[in-house]
Amino acid sequence: METESAGKLHIYRKENEKKVLIRTSDLQIGNNTVGRPSKEKPADIEIPNDDYMSRRHFIIDVYRDSRHNRLHYTLSDNHSRNGTFFYCEVSKSQHKLKTDDEVSVAKGDEIRAGKTYFRIESVEEPPAKDTGTKENIF
Repeated sequence: METESAGKLHIYRKENEKKVLIRTSDLQIGNNTVGRPSKEKPADIEIPNDDYMSRRHFIIDVYRDSRHNRLHYTLSDNHSRNGTFFYCEVSKSQHKLKTDDEVSVAKGDEIRAGKTYFRIESVEEPPAKDTGTKENIF
């Protein structure tokens, strides 16, 4: 039985100083772990070819609030060795998350772990036209 997508996680790498989309993965309601491939403890979304990522580097928790029936996305670092970085589009600020910090993620925000960049696309908003060339402070 296939589960309904609760959004998309767009995955980018820098090539020639521009971010290039390498893959898009579905997010599910609940915890979505992201990390490098591992046989022992595989992540829900595996990111190959990034030795700076931990096996279960960070978690995106997706939940629906019962009051407004809207999806919400939160990000937390999962005891990673090199940290998880978060760029908030609204405040135009970058933060390195401490272990167990939890931040809300909204449209336009960017996540960086290792040498990989991520953006969340909600299923409740029209897809953004993403050229892969927008640069933030990362």
